[in-house]
Amino acid sequence: MPPLLEVRDLHAHFVTRMGTVKAVNGVSFTLEEGQVLGLVGESGSGKSTLALSLVRLTPFPGEVVGGEVLLNGRDLMQMTEIELQQIRGREIGIVLQDANAALNPTLRIDNQMVEALEGHFAMGRKQAERLAVDLLRDMGLPDAREMMKRYPYQVSGGQAQRIMLAMALALNPKIIVADEPTANLDVTIQAEILARLRRLQKQNGAAILYITHDLGVVSRVADEIAVIYAGSIMERASARNLFDRPTNPYSHALLQSLPRIDVKQQRLESIQGQPPDLMDLPDECPFLPRCGKALATCRVNPKPELVEMYDNHFVACFNPMDPAGNLR
Repeated sequence: MPPLLEVRDLHAHFVTRMGTVKAVNGVSFTLEEGQVLGLVGESGSGKSTLALSLVRLTPFPGEVVGGEVLLNGRDLMQMTEIELQQIRGREIGIVLQDANAALNPTLRIDNQMVEALEGHFAMGRKQAERLAVDLLRDMGLPDAREMMKRYPYQVSGGQAQRIMLAMALALNPKIIVADEPTANLDVTIQAEILARLRRLQKQNGAAILYITHDLGVVSRVADEIAVIYAGSIMERASARNLFDRPTNPYSHALLQSLPRIDVKQQRLESIQGQPPDLMDLPDECPFLPRCGKALATCRVNPKPELVEMYDNHFVACFNPMDPAGNLR
């Protein structure tokens, strides 16, 4: 069986007067039915651009300049806008990073939810309203009928986030792309939303691409984790393997900067230097200037390809690390 979603060598650029920003550079991955794939990286690493590029919603002046996005074998990059409108929401639901900004400030919540339901399902407004109320209740929102009558500025950040999740799940999509769905929320609301998202995902059997910069969060929800840096995937493995034996020096450095309650004495280490300028990316590994494990091979060759080092553990590095964090 082919994967539910297959991304092949995807490139997305922003052409500006200052130069071309190469936000996504040759990203490839697959997503199986029922799988939760976590995409982790620093701010500015290309996570949100990748999420929007999957359904060709990259904001102007951005555009997808190369690659394929295959949904059940159909290339979304070759579809017309009318065909894509049937895919967005119905087959791929998207939860954007800033829920308050994603909601239309001039429309009440009920109009925004009912419009999506009426547009994709053959149902009247009353039926769509009842379904929308049930969805908000499933997300734990109190007094869902009253919530439907509010405008986005009348709800809190946590409530807006739950509304966005309800809208993404309303059409029972096969894939949910969740871009920082718990960002800027307190830990209690964050835990509740994560639990609800995981439970609803299991009930509906949907696959989830969970995008975040928080390693602690992704360790709780993801089956597999892909680490992205400067628009390229540096490592992909099961969540357990990535945390137990990070192999790419960048993945290892990220984990070294993360406090762990299971380690009594731990020295946190920061990653020296700055991320590369995406308008002037080197041909070599993008992490090279900040990497303490670089060899001469890293300096004279183009960036390494993502290859399978262990069983279903993929790494892009000329000098990978062993499970103890040592050079090979």
